Amino acid sequence: MKLTYSTKLDSKLQADSSQHLIVKFSVSRTVHQAFLRLYSGKKEIIFVAEQDSSKVYKVEVNLASELSFTDSFEMELILGDPIVTNPIRWTLGAIEVNLGSSEISTPPRSTRGPKPEIEHLFRPAEKRPPEPVSLFFTGLTTAPLLILLMLWAKIGINFGNITPLAVPFHLGFGSILGLFTLFWLKLDMFMTCAWLIPIGGFTFLTGHKLLSNLAKQRKPEKSDK
Repeated sequence: MKLTYSTKLDSKLQADSSQHLIVKFSVSRTVHQAFLRLYSGKKEIIFVAEQDSSKVYKVEVNLASELSFTDSFEMELILGDPIVTNPIRWTLGAIEVNLGSSEISTPPRSTRGPKPEIEHLFRPAEKRPPEPVSLFFTGLTTAPLLILLMLWAKIGINFGNITPLAVPFHLGFGSILGLFTLFWLKLDMFMTCAWLIPIGGFTFLTGHKLLSNLAKQRKPEKSDK
């Protein structure tokens, strides 16, 4: 059927699932966008019209694959272009599509809304070694500290060279050891790093100050010799 602009079909078209809906039209100049809109109430589907070599726009709709329910659809042609403020909308008429299903069809399921929850499956924890093995390696780890304490008890600790500058350094160093102990017992890596950065910076500065002071004290001794 042939129509001119602003006219519409006198009667409703009839089609079934074995047919295609083909709409051809020509425009005096090439437009940027051309669509065919089929709608029924709040449900709609839009098809893009493409221009062939003869400058004629064409839309071909496979009714069986593009539509999922039987209904009466209004057909509207929409033309848009950057030089046009409002798009041109031309109502062509109506088409009754019968897909041959006697069951009450439902519209396609909306893709919006909450998605099904994704359950992540984590790898099970590795089997821990036997308790005697863990205790043995724990003893090896603490052995150097135990040996140091035994040597201090036997030889004695010389507190004569301890200066006021050494106190902050040893406090910072002891805090680092305590932080490592807490990390072993209950802290995680992120919390440990958050505390280690300021404590480590404090220990570095006080240690640098302490070593500089010791170096200054030893220079006069070498010059006297």
